[in-house]
Amino acid sequence: MDPWTIMMGVILVFTPFVCLWFSKDATSQRVQVKDMRRLFIKNKYYLHVFGYFLIIYWKRITDSINEPLKVITNNWTAYVYQIEGDFVYFFQKYFSNQILTDVLNFHYLFIYLFIIYVTTVFYAYVNERDLCDKVTMNYLLIYALAVPYYLFFNVEVTSSWIPHMDALLYHDNLYSTFYVEHDPLDNAIPSLHIAIPFGILMINYLHVRERGIQMKSWKLYRYHRFIIINTGLFIFSILYLGIHWLIDIPLGAFIGGIGGLFIHYSHPYVRNPSMMKNAMASLFSKSKNRFIELSTILGMSLMVYLAVDIQSEQAEQPPTLRLGLEDTLFEIVQPHDGLVNIQLSNYDSNYQVSYVIMSAIESEAYMNNGVINWSAISESHVFDMIEPNTTVSLQLEKIDEYHVVIFHNPESPQTIDVGAKFDYGADKLWLAFLMSIPSMWMTGFVFSQFLQRRKEGQSWQKASLEQE
Repeated sequence: MDPWTIMMGVILVFTPFVCLWFSKDATSQRVQVKDMRRLFIKNKYYLHVFGYFLIIYWKRITDSINEPLKVITNNWTAYVYQIEGDFVYFFQKYFSNQILTDVLNFHYLFIYLFIIYVTTVFYAYVNERDLCDKVTMNYLLIYALAVPYYLFFNVEVTSSWIPHMDALLYHDNLYSTFYVEHDPLDNAIPSLHIAIPFGILMINYLHVRERGIQMKSWKLYRYHRFIIINTGLFIFSILYLGIHWLIDIPLGAFIGGIGGLFIHYSHPYVRNPSMMKNAMASLFSKSKNRFIELSTILGMSLMVYLAVDIQSEQAEQPPTLRLGLEDTLFEIVQPHDGLVNIQLSNYDSNYQVSYVIMSAIESEAYMNNGVINWSAISESHVFDMIEPNTTVSLQLEKIDEYHVVIFHNPESPQTIDVGAKFDYGADKLWLAFLMSIPSMWMTGFVFSQFLQRRKEGQSWQKASLEQE
């Protein structure tokens, strides 16, 4: 079984105990077993289940166009590295510990899934219908908010770019194939491991303030504190495991904040049919709100256009990997029905780069504790070389499973820049832009609502305006 199946199995088994523990201060709010079916229908929780299936489908589409789109968008990792340098590398080396690595690998996946799925169940269990609505929307909408950043502003994970930094999560046989199939390795900015729990914290804070309750006096503060602690652990994990850059933390919090505010401002319409009707009627009105929303969409669209234009005008594709001496890293080739045209580039002027292509499942045997065992690969597989300042062109026939192109720097004492470009033969630019529009509109909606509250002398924390 893959890690996701195992983790979800554990979560489902422990869900009742978790709900009981975190509701110890709110025993009067617990929903009795005999009432669960009735409330499930009354509160329309079946729509929440549908929402989770929707985001899984949404993510699948996003991931399917991420790789084909990189023929045009390339990546922006070099710019991030110029600002941050090797800080994350030194951070990892300072705390390096095998037990810590094992614990954080488990935490990174398990607690993330736990927060996504159990939070909805927990709030339903303590009969907090509105909060149940909001945290379900949180996962769906925050991922939607991240889509244009993932598709048009690709940034490689730190362990793919900083020489000698270990990919403690990705190069581990327990997790490697799972992450190959679910993580393109260039969606570093923003971090959803920060955005999603931060969104929950924002939702909780606004919910409590709206009801005039002190946070520490809130009956569900036990669970809120759990989210705070694990958000802190996520911040540590994403840096230590060789995944994210420092900038991903504030940007993840920003996306989480935008998502939390959007949910807070829009939720009164969701559960109030008359307000929803009025809101829909005003969508095309000539209000300042519509102007701000439209301006935000146009402004973000311009940023996307400029990003694509800048990358397309480069004389050569930017590197996607950087290899120190004896470093071994991989790039992902996703399943495809037709031919995949591959270009592998060695930008070094003096030294060769070794490479081999194999299925992701086969590569598991050579990955352990953040290291790819190139010595074992070279003994069991025929590998090829890329000469200095050379690009190798290849083709892969129809493939039904994920493959990896594994690169190795055998002799250069200096860092070698390597480029991997995969052309899947489909122009997905229009679809990528279409999927980015919801993010642009939600951002504009939050700005417009925030500014309107300030203009009318109302608190930015207020869910709905007085006239509504």
